[in-house]
Amino acid sequence: MKKSFVLLTSLLLTSFIVFSQGNNIINNKIISSLAVIKANTVPVGYGFCVDKNLVITTINAIGNYRNGQVLLQNGNHYNIDGYLSSDIDNDIVLLQIEYDSAISITMENKQPGAGQKTYLINPGEEGHYNLVDGTIKEVKNYDQFVLYTIESELQLTNSGLPVFDMSGNAIGMSITPVLNEPGINFAIPIETIKKLIADKAELKKLYMLLPSFEDIKKRKLSDMDRSKAVKELLDQGIEKYNTTDYKGAIDKYNVALRLSPNDADVLVFRGQAKYMLMQYKDAMIDFSKAIDLQPEFAEAYDLRGLCKAELGDKDGACNDWKLSFEKGYDPAFKLLEKFCDLEKMK
Repeated sequence: MKKSFVLLTSLLLTSFIVFSQGNNIINNKIISSLAVIKANTVPVGYGFCVDKNLVITTINAIGNYRNGQVLLQNGNHYNIDGYLSSDIDNDIVLLQIEYDSAISITMENKQPGAGQKTYLINPGEEGHYNLVDGTIKEVKNYDQFVLYTIESELQLTNSGLPVFDMSGNAIGMSITPVLNEPGINFAIPIETIKKLIADKAELKKLYMLLPSFEDIKKRKLSDMDRSKAVKELLDQGIEKYNTTDYKGAIDKYNVALRLSPNDADVLVFRGQAKYMLMQYKDAMIDFSKAIDLQPEFAEAYDLRGLCKAELGDKDGACNDWKLSFEKGYDPAFKLLEKFCDLEKMK
C-alpha cells in the first residue's frame, strides 16, 4: 500500500504534463483538459475539465476531504469551491473550481459500439502520460449503470481519466478494473457524465460527500454486480469446459473465485475441470471446500468420491457416494451398486 501511494505521488506531483507517445494532434487536443486532484497539497487522483470551471473526478478520490485543489496543465493550482452533483452508483462527482477559463474536453455525441478503437491514458514516470491503444470489446448493461469493456496491451489501474476515440473526443471515463484480467479495462460512458452535468444543482461543500465516500469504500463491488460478473465468468467457463478446453475453463473459474471466493458452485465447476485433467488431489480440495461451505451440496460429495476412487481410497469414495445419495443425488446410487458393498454400509 505504501509503495503504491509513493508511486502515485511521484506520478502526480509534477506541474507540467506531457504525452510521451501517440498522435500529436490528439495530444494537443487532450492535454489541456486533464487535471490532477489534490487534497491537503497531496495528490489523490485524476479528473478532467468538462466546462470552463467544472471538473469530473471520482467520489473515491476526493470524497473524504473538506477542501481540495486541482492542478491543471498550465502549472497552476485552483481551489475546489465545492460540488454541484454526484452519482454514487458510478462513483463520480462534478466539481466547481475557482478558475473560469479552463479548456474543456470535447465530448462525443454518438455512443460507441463493440470494435471501436480508443485511446486510454496511462500515467507514466516523471509526469508523462502515455496514450494506450484500445478496442471496445463489449458494452455491458447492468441495472444501475453501463460499462465499456476495453481491450489493450495493459490493464490500467487509474480511474478518473478520459477515454477517447481516434479523433480525440471523449467517449467515457476510466474506472478501477472490475476484474483482474490482463489487458481488460473498463470505462463509464460519456452519457453518464453528461447526465451528471445536466443534473447539477446548488453548490455544496466538499465535506458533504463523506457519506457517499463511506458507502463506496464499503461497497467494493455490490453483491448484485458481483453476482452478475461471477455468473458471466461461470458461463464462459462452462462453455470452455463443454469444448474440452479444461485449462481455459479453470482460468475463468479462477477469476470468478477472486471476485467471490466462497462461491460453492464455482468451486465445484473448477473441481470438475481439474478432474478431467486428472488433477485429482486439487479437484478434491475444491469439492471439500464447497462441502464445507454448503454441507448439503449432494453433487459435491459424489464428485469428491470419484476423486477418492481415482486415488485408491475405495472406502472414502463409497462413504462420499452414500452421503451424496442420502442428500438427494440419485445417480450416486449407481456408483454405490457397482463399486461398494451395500450390505456392509448399512
